[in-house]
Amino acid sequence: MMAGKTVVLCEGRHDLIFLSLLLKRARRKFLPMDWDNICRQSEVSGERRVIQDFLRHQERSSFLIKQDNNRNTCITHFWIIYGYADEKYSLKMVLDSDNGLTLRGLKAEMLRATQKDLLNQCSDCSFSLKTEEKSGFFLYPTTLTESVLAVTGKNLNNFHDGDSQRKVLEEFLEEEVKWVGELERFLLQSQTST
Repeated sequence: MMAGKTVVLCEGRHDLIFLSLLLKRARRKFLPMDWDNICRQSEVSGERRVIQDFLRHQERSSFLIKQDNNRNTCITHFWIIYGYADEKYSLKMVLDSDNGLTLRGLKAEMLRATQKDLLNQCSDCSFSLKTEEKSGFFLYPTTLTESVLAVTGKNLNNFHDGDSQRKVLEEFLEEEVKWVGELERFLLQSQTST
């Protein structure tokens, strides 16, 4: 395994900001890449190029947080990346559970792409891969937006710029939410302190 490198896929802007805040709080170096930047890099090889650039020795970040266009794109990319990974690194994905829809889609794509069941359920929210225990995925118990609304009373969708969304998410992180601690452990399990 490439020492200390983790690629994290997520589906939306809120997730990208939220995961960045969690890694910042853990004092980890990370490289956030949003969907628009990935698409601008290359229409054909953007996905692979972004990961290869991250894995280069000159890149000092230990995490790449890669936002995809939507849940289905994220799930498809997870199994594509898993299949072509010629260098070893941890591969993780964080998505909304969407009342079981995400898990069903993920399992269907896994079976199509690998012809095997590679999932090992570790908790209510997290799964590891049987072939690579430090890789896996995490499903928010509800959507991130619903969780933030329940805790802060603020709807993330009503905040349209990144700074105001970040402030709402920081307010959310000030509260003790059980699954947030579990998500932090999931993200950091393959990492050593840097």
